[in-house]
Amino acid sequence: MLFGPHNDIDLYKKLLALGITDYFSDRTTTEQVLQSIERSFSEVDPASQARVIAFIGAGGGVGSSVTAANTAYNLAQLFNEKVILVDLDLAFGSSSLDFNLSAKQTVSDALAHPDRLDDVLIERFLVPYNDYLSVLTAPASLIDHQEVEIAPIEKLLQLVRRLANFIVLDLPHAWQPWVQELLLQVDEVVVISYPDLAGIRNTKNILDFLGTSRGIDAPTRLIFNRVGASRKTELGIKDSQGAIDQAPLLSIPYDPVIFGTAMNNGELVSEANRSHRITQRFKLLSETVSGRTVAGAGRSKKSIFSLRSSR
Repeated sequence: MLFGPHNDIDLYKKLLALGITDYFSDRTTTEQVLQSIERSFSEVDPASQARVIAFIGAGGGVGSSVTAANTAYNLAQLFNEKVILVDLDLAFGSSSLDFNLSAKQTVSDALAHPDRLDDVLIERFLVPYNDYLSVLTAPASLIDHQEVEIAPIEKLLQLVRRLANFIVLDLPHAWQPWVQELLLQVDEVVVISYPDLAGIRNTKNILDFLGTSRGIDAPTRLIFNRVGASRKTELGIKDSQGAIDQAPLLSIPYDPVIFGTAMNNGELVSEANRSHRITQRFKLLSETVSGRTVAGAGRSKKSIFSLRSSR
């Protein structure tokens, strides 16, 4: 929407061709502006408004990919709506292992020829896991050098948003320009960290970068994972909060048997251990990042705080 001093039909047509939704001269009334705003919002395709949730680790091996996979699974289970997990860790993505899937074409293939991408091609790349969840996997082996730019990824996301209600992005632990751009664009960012000195430093740097740029309607969540892996050396919740000035949404305890068994069997923790306390944390995380109220959930903010410090 644009305002200007000229009342010229040719100028109006040129601006519309450039993507401007409407143009108003100085003779425009308030009622005309309001009608234009209402019309613009009514013409938005709901399918293009899928909620995009990005997961990034504040360090290597903190469990960001596993958390993203379990969140995607629980979103599909909670709402019985289409969810797509996009594994953007081109070098070391683990989505095919997490879900025990085999894909002929991967996200690398999609990004290699962005000019060819369309709805039909994207659907061929997606590997269904169940009725509601599909995965666009990373390559199973190392590939030749592939320069990643934000434009092909934006084209990819534009297409997958038409096919699902929730998009979960598994981002690599790599501070590249396209990763930074995605973190600023998505609806939700979930930072996964381990509470040691390096993890807290990296977390603070990420949170400082995001700062207020994402706005109040695009929150950044913090999750502490693998809590208890090294009780003698890891930092406590209070010590961590003093350094990063943000309380974690919740903490996920270290349980090598549960996670190791699930990985070796090609299973998700949330599916193989439906009543386990860790699965309940994944469910709570999924409810929170969904941006919706879960009917009959019966959970309150009190339960969130109780899960933060529980180990």
